[in-house]
Amino acid sequence: MRIKYSVISLLLGLFSFFLLQVFDRLKDVMLIASTVDTDESTIDQSLLTSNLVIIPIIFLILSVFFYYYLPEEK
Repeated sequence: MRIKYSVISLLLGLFSFFLLQVFDRLKDVMLIASTVDTDESTIDQSLLTSNLVIIPIIFLILSVFFYYYLPEEK
């Protein structure tokens, strides 16, 4: 039971990290395509990226928690 939940949580963490990378690349493409880039939009995008990095870290912490603190299957 604990291995199943820890593997699922680990995969969710890796998948969310992959999605963050994809969205970061799309953001770069959109910034290059746009002709107007103000300081405000750059600040907002950097704050958004820094807040989203927490999501994969939470899933990785959950995978360790599930592995060590859930009871084993019998």
